[in-house]
This record gives sequence, C-alpha cells and structure tokens, in this order.
Amino acid sequence: MKKIENYDDIKVTENKPVLQVGGYECVIKNVKHFEHNGIKKISLELDIANGEFKDYYQNKYDERSGDAKYWDDGATLSFPEEPIEDKEKSYFKGLITAIQSYNQNYTWNWDEESLKGLKINCNFSLKEYEGSDGNIYTKPQVSRFVNSKDNFKKDYVPTVRTINNEFIKYEEYKKINDQNKQLNDLFGDSVVEISNEQLPF
Repeated sequence: MKKIENYDDIKVTENKPVLQVGGYECVIKNVKHFEHNGIKKISLELDIANGEFKDYYQNKYDERSGDAKYWDDGATLSFPEEPIEDKEKSYFKGLITAIQSYNQNYTWNWDEESLKGLKINCNFSLKEYEGSDGNIYTKPQVSRFVNSKDNFKKDYVPTVRTINNEFIKYEEYKKINDQNKQLNDLFGDSVVEISNEQLPF
C-alpha cells in the first residue's frame, strides 16, 4: 500500500463524551466584547472546572483550526455593556451577586476583566440547531439564569430551546423525542416526526 501523503500530520477524529445536562462548577475563562444589533455586549466564556468534563469547551476550541476558532456559544453568558432597561439591570445584578457567592474574597469593582478565573455553578440543558445536512441536532446550552450558591441545584435541568426559539421543559422534550425514536425504529424514515401539539398527553 502506498503511504498517504502527509500521513504523519493527519489528525485522528475520535468519538468523545458529550457534556450531559445538569449542573456543573464552571470557571470564567475569558471576557469578550462584541456588538449585536447595534448593542454593545459583554460575553463571559465558560468552561467546566473539574470532573469528567473538565476543560470541555477549551478542548473544543483548541481542536478548531485557524480562522474557524471560536468559543462555543452554548457556554457563554452575555449581557449589555450598558444595561438600560430594568430587566437588564436586574439580570446583571443577579449574575454578579451569584458570582460573588461562589468567590468569597471577590468584590465586584466594575472591571469586567476581574471576572476572569472566577468560579460559578451553572445548569446546562439542550439547544436545537440545524446541521449543514439540513437535519436538526442538539448541543449543550448553559442557562442564562444563574442561581447563587445557596440556591444551586445540581440535578436541575433548564428548559430546552428548540429550533423555533421555543422553550420546552426538559422532561417533556425527552418524552417527545423518545416517542419519535420508537416510531422511527418501527417504521423507519417513512415516519413524520410529531410535534408537541400532536401528542396525547
């Protein structure tokens, strides 16, 4: 057999464990400034701090090549750089209060760069997205609402965000998918997936 060109430089693709839903201790790896719809925002880029999935998002970032490098939006918490509306101010204060509860010696000093390296517990659910092949897939998605240390529940799973930007309770979403899978196993590709409204429960 003839040796494949650049064989020694070819990267091997392996199946790796996918982050599961539930609660994790996270670390704020980076603070990024960006603009969306004319609004200046700040994004906290998170990663898993310990356990089986430690450095989960850093590893995904490192595996991406050159111009394709980006931090997975499933592990970011964003807020306006200058909150104006009351709900924006309330969300921001809630987030900062939660961060302070996990980092006893930290005091918010209005310098967003000081958030790097701090720990915060977050709950992950799922988010649907359309793949390049036109099929719908799911990926882990952090809940933007973060509880303080005293109110954090590791087993809590937030609502699932569908491809239509609707939010469904995780257990309900799982039940719908399990029923669709059973029908597909029985009838194959001829089955049309049923929507939430078509279910008898």
